Amino acid sequence: MSLEKISDKVNNQSILFFIVTSIVFVYSLTTTDRMLFAEDNIPLPILEVPLKITTFFKISPFLVILTQLNYYFYLIRYSDLIEREKKYFRNQPSLSINLLDSFLIGSNLKTFSKGLLNFFVRYTTIFFTFFYPVIVLLSIQLQFSKYQSTTWTPIHFILFLFGLFLSCLSFYSTIIANLKHKYHLAYLGLISFSILFFIISSWNIFLFYNIHQDCESNRFEILSFLNPVLVVRNEDKFEKKLDLKDRSFICGDFTSTDFSGFTIDNTKFKNSTLSSSTISKANFSDMSPENIKSYFENAKLSGIQINTYNSFSKYIVQKFIDINKQCIEPKQIKDWNNMVLAEKVVDNILKEYCERPDYKCGDVEKYIKEIKYKITKENTSIKFL
Repeated sequence: MSLEKISDKVNNQSILFFIVTSIVFVYSLTTTDRMLFAEDNIPLPILEVPLKITTFFKISPFLVILTQLNYYFYLIRYSDLIEREKKYFRNQPSLSINLLDSFLIGSNLKTFSKGLLNFFVRYTTIFFTFFYPVIVLLSIQLQFSKYQSTTWTPIHFILFLFGLFLSCLSFYSTIIANLKHKYHLAYLGLISFSILFFIISSWNIFLFYNIHQDCESNRFEILSFLNPVLVVRNEDKFEKKLDLKDRSFICGDFTSTDFSGFTIDNTKFKNSTLSSSTISKANFSDMSPENIKSYFENAKLSGIQINTYNSFSKYIVQKFIDINKQCIEPKQIKDWNNMVLAEKVVDNILKEYCERPDYKCGDVEKYIKEIKYKITKENTSIKFL
């Protein structure tokens, strides 16, 4: 391929490379926790076709890697060709060249003079060519790790490492190996940023896999963007009733969020904050209180209202009473404050136990009143309505 043709090819690929990475980067940065929680659709540029936000995060890193591979392939070939055609450029002082050509040709022939403008051109080109795609891949991993997908977050981490490897390899092939002019600052910057990006990505993966054991230690305010948890507070309305089946929201914060009508089936809320939410109004499908107990382990439920008879309300009431004996005894719950229990719901649940042949409740109505009295006595902030 001639120098002119490969130059045009590199220029076209550089434009495509910048457009693709920039679109992905903008969408990644503008994705909110609420969008991930609701799995909203986003409009594709130009086509204006709606695309599910989760689908975007699944395909976008592959697009970045493909454009990166294609661009770097021609960039390395172009750099090699420039090395062999030095005389051609020396005999063409008025040659019209773009920013990328100027960077590659000038650095090869050592024609860059000192000055702020030349410094800006040189290192801006290096940044957007080699650093920028790595930052885009890292942003994809950090954002989508909040979705807590045990399949895609590791894939994103692997793709980030591969993209980082491609950038380092291309930088070496075009700047260090073929181009004789040494860019000590750029070379040092690449090493420093590579180490920094690797540490950030690895720490995010570490938190992702350790979030099940220790939730509180993951909440570093200064590094909150690394925490793979969703924060969806004070969300009163969603456009649709969400299906949260098989989703994971471990250690998430859903304070005052309206879950009315949402489908919750094998949904993990372990260590999550659900204070003052309407989680009790969700549709819990066929989940048993025992399953709910495992999926809502250590969840913070202060201030919620239990006014719907379902498996979740059974789970809540079971937390207040000891059903391991033949008679029902109340227990003190220290973690739940300002909880409101609907009397009818609690009465129906307690009756289920009192009507069992192995329980000796005596006068059921009288016994239930005594249990409710003891519950409020043991847990002074609990109210019955």
